[in-house]
Amino acid sequence: MIEPYRMVVINIAALSIICLGILFYRFIYPKRPIGYFPLLLIFSLLPIISILRKGVYESGDFNMHIYRAMVFYDNLKEGNLMPSWGGDLNATYGYPVFIFNYILHYYLISFFHFLGFSFVAGMKIFLILSLFGSGITMYLWTKKIFHNNLARFTAAIFYVFAPYHLITLHFRVNGENFAYALTPLLFYQLHNLIEKQNLRNILLFGLLVGLLFFAHSANAAFTSIFLVMYCGLLYVTKVIRSPMTFLTICLGFMVGALLASPVFYAHLVLSQVTYGYVLAGNPSFTPFWQLIFSPWRFGLLLQGPRGEFAFIIGYTQILALVLVSYALLKKKIALKIRVPIIFWILAFLFLSFLITPQSSLFWKIIPVLSMAQFSYRLLFFVNIASAILAGYLILMIPKRKTVIYALIFATIGYTIINWGNRRTIPEIADDTLRKNIPQSTRNYEGMAVMASPRWLDLNDLWEKKVPEKHLDVLSGRGAVREVKRQQEYHAYIVSADNNLTLRENTLYFPGWSIMVDTLSTPIQYTQNNSLGKMVFLVPKGLHLVEAVYKDSPYYFATKAVSLLGFFSIILFFVIREVTHILKYAKKSLQ
Repeated sequence: MIEPYRMVVINIAALSIICLGILFYRFIYPKRPIGYFPLLLIFSLLPIISILRKGVYESGDFNMHIYRAMVFYDNLKEGNLMPSWGGDLNATYGYPVFIFNYILHYYLISFFHFLGFSFVAGMKIFLILSLFGSGITMYLWTKKIFHNNLARFTAAIFYVFAPYHLITLHFRVNGENFAYALTPLLFYQLHNLIEKQNLRNILLFGLLVGLLFFAHSANAAFTSIFLVMYCGLLYVTKVIRSPMTFLTICLGFMVGALLASPVFYAHLVLSQVTYGYVLAGNPSFTPFWQLIFSPWRFGLLLQGPRGEFAFIIGYTQILALVLVSYALLKKKIALKIRVPIIFWILAFLFLSFLITPQSSLFWKIIPVLSMAQFSYRLLFFVNIASAILAGYLILMIPKRKTVIYALIFATIGYTIINWGNRRTIPEIADDTLRKNIPQSTRNYEGMAVMASPRWLDLNDLWEKKVPEKHLDVLSGRGAVREVKRQQEYHAYIVSADNNLTLRENTLYFPGWSIMVDTLSTPIQYTQNNSLGKMVFLVPKGLHLVEAVYKDSPYYFATKAVSLLGFFSIILFFVIREVTHILKYAKKSLQ
C-alpha cells in the first residue's frame, strides 16, 4: 500500500522529470518549441498517476459507483437498454436508483467491462478519460475566444488543476467528472452552430445537451442557464448577429431536451412519490472563508483527516481575478475585450456568493437553484470563469513570459499533494465488491432520499439485512420455490394448501406488479409490519407467481424517444461519413 507521503514524493518526482525533460528538449532543440497542446497532455498526466495504482480508493464514492455499475451491467445483459431498477442493491430489496441517478458513466464503465476490463479498471479509465477530456475540450473551446495559444493553454491548465476539479476526481468521484469534459465541448459546439447553422451542427449541439443531462442532471441544468447567459454575451459582443440564430440554438436545445426526456420526467413527475424534496429544500452552504483557504497543511491539502472537503476556489484563480479586475479599474484593458471580461468577473463573483450562507434568500426565490442540492457544486462554474479570466490575463501581459510561466507553474504546483486520494487498498478487486453489493447501501448515501418512496420511514430508508427468502409466507400453509430472479423480474412456484398471504421482499415503486398465473393481483405495501414491501394473496393450489417491473407508459415513452433519438443521430453521422468516404474513393478512382 502506497501511503500519502510516498505518493507526494512520486508526484514531486514526476513533476520534476517533466520540467527537466522540457528544459532538456529546449536545450537540444532551441529553435523548435514544444507545442502548447502536447504540453497540456503531458501536464495532465500528473493528477492521474495515483489512479494507476492497483486497488480501489479508500475515500469518495469510488466503490459505490462500482456497485451500481455492476448492477447496471447486469441489467444490460438482461435486455434492459435503459435500466431503472437496482435489484441487487438495498439488501436485495432494490430501489429505483437508475431512474434518478446520472447514468452515462455506467454505460461507459459497462462498455469497458464488455471489452474485458474489470469494473475497477473501467472506473479508472472513465476518470482518466474525463480528466484528459476536460483539458482538451477547454483548449478547444477557448480557440473560439482567444487567438493566442498560450492563453488557451493557461485557461486549460487553470481548469484541469482547479481544486474542486481535483476533489471531484480523487475524493468525491462522481459523474461530475464527465461534465468537466462535456461542458466546454458544448460551448465550443455552440460557436460552431452560430458560425454555420446547418443540420449537422444542430444535431451535434443537441446530442451534447442530452449527454450532459445523462452525465449529471444538476450540473446540466445550471449549464443550460449559464449557456443562455453566454448567448447574451455573444449577442452583445456581436458574435451572434441575427435574432434568427437564437431560434437555431433553441432548436438544438429542443433536440437535447428530447434526448434527455427521461431525466426531465423522472425529476418532474416521478420524484413526486419520493423524498426528493428533502434534498431540494435543504441546500448546504460553504462559509466564505472556506472558499478562500484550506485549514490543512498550510492551506495546501484539500481533504481533512476525517474525509472533510475544503471547497476552495483556488489561490492562483483568485489572483487572476484580482489582477484582471485591477486592470479593468485602471482601464488598461482593450475596449473589444472589456465586456467579456466584465461578464466573467461578475459570473465569478456572483457564483461564489451563491455558495455562501448569505445567499440563502436567492435559493428560496429561485426554485431552479434547489436542483444543485449542494451549493459547492457551483464551484464547477467558478472554475470555468476563473479559467477564462486567466486566459484574458495572458492577453494583457503577452510579453511577460517569465511571469506567465511562473503563474502556470504555481497553478500546477500548489495542488501537488492533492493528485491522489488518501490511500488505495490493493486487496479489493471486483470479486470482493461483487459479494458486498447487497450491503453496499446499508449506510446513508445520496440517492437514499432522492429515490426512496414516501411511504417508507424517512429515518430508516435502507434495509439492513438480506432476507432469508425473497418471497415469504406471512399466513397460511404452503411452500415457495424460486425459479428465476433477474433485476426486474422474479418468478416463483407456490404450492398453497390453503389461502396464503405472501410478501415479496422487494421495495414497491410504481411500475411493480404481481402476476398470479399471468393475472394481475392487488398489492398492499403500506402495512406496518411490511412497510414498503409487496404483500398479496394467493388462493389454494399450485401457482406461478411473478413479480414484474415495467416503467409506466409515459416514462417508457420518454425512454423510447431518447433511445430512438440517440440511435438516429448516430446513424445520421455514420451514413454521412460513409457517403463522404465513398465520394472521395470515387474521385480517387477517376
